[in-house]
Amino acid sequence: MQGKETHWKNLTNPDYLGAYSFNDVVGAGTNATISKIVREMVYNPTTSKKEECTVAHFSGQSKPMILNKTNCKAIQAICGTPFIERWAGVTVFIEVQKVKIKGALTLALRIVAPKQAPDMQQAQVIVDPEMLHCEDCNDYIQGHGQYTAQQVAAHMRANYGKDLCADCGARAKARKEKEQELQALEGTHNDTNA
Repeated sequence: MQGKETHWKNLTNPDYLGAYSFNDVVGAGTNATISKIVREMVYNPTTSKKEECTVAHFSGQSKPMILNKTNCKAIQAICGTPFIERWAGVTVFIEVQKVKIKGALTLALRIVAPKQAPDMQQAQVIVDPEMLHCEDCNDYIQGHGQYTAQQVAAHMRANYGKDLCADCGARAKARKEKEQELQALEGTHNDTNA
């Protein structure tokens, strides 16, 4: 098929951004500048009812994004303020990530710090889900705060020599600090006996 193809979910909720807006490609996304954050009634295709939601509108972007608490906290971290009136004019990166919702992995949009958008082909190569498993607990590595899953994995690899999720990374950090503490005590003990 030639030209742009249409993901079927674009037909069920065509007025708002979703992972389907980026063809469900993990790591794909776009920079967007917030124009306003509002509460508005949104049609939920699952329940066939309207419900009030927090929605981000973007400058030059045709579709707004429904915000959950995770994405509101991410915008707060990027902006440095919890006040939504101060979020207008701030640029963020809207990214497709694999996340756990009620114990099941699913694709969702996450707000992270702005960056250069990868093209769809590159995102597929870089973000192979097999590469994003924690080497300690074997769970998927997820974004943490304003950092993407890929950034978390790269940081852990640089500091601890393997891809780790945030929880296993915290344990590795504690082990490393304890080892350094023991080495320092041994050095003090050896100096005393000399």
